[in-house]
Amino acid sequence: MQPFLKVVLAVLLAHLLGDFPLQTSNMVRGKERGSRAYLVHGGIHFVVLILCVAAFVDVRMLADAWFWVLAPLYIAMHLVIDRGKQGLMRTARVGDSASVFVVDQVLHICTILGLAWFLTRPEWSSLRSQFGWLPATGEKVLEAGVVYVVVVFGGGYLIRYLTRNLSAGIETSGETTEEVENAGSISAGWNGFSW
Repeated sequence: MQPFLKVVLAVLLAHLLGDFPLQTSNMVRGKERGSRAYLVHGGIHFVVLILCVAAFVDVRMLADAWFWVLAPLYIAMHLVIDRGKQGLMRTARVGDSASVFVVDQVLHICTILGLAWFLTRPEWSSLRSQFGWLPATGEKVLEAGVVYVVVVFGGGYLIRYLTRNLSAGIETSGETTEEVENAGSISAGWNGFSW
């Protein structure tokens, strides 16, 4: 695996760990009240970043002065993105929605790519070769796509058909008959899906 891609994956793992399992609901609420929660969140991200780089990339990268310049800058950018999101939601310009979540994560991924780029300084030719589409790759994507659609959508329909008789006579408050009958089917939610 190319060093650039390896660093991207290690930093992405650190980001995912820091933003999801290691960010408590108290920290999320704390961000609404002040900067202490941001400092704790940033510290957790920094420690997890160091551990992921040491474990999955190369511990020698931690001896590089560039790492100790760029990593705190990356963490600061992460906190600026989080603070900006919180500020927009607090001023009621935007609500906490799927689209806000996606934009937030895309911005974080851009900073991850930037950090990996500056740490490894890859050549364009090596990057292009990493993302080339070989016929074998196309076949694997095709196979994975078929399995995904069958399991997620086809399996949902199978569950719906197998449980259809169970929903007869069930009264639920706040749910339509159609929602109860389509339980287990992910496609049932697509009709009302909105950003």
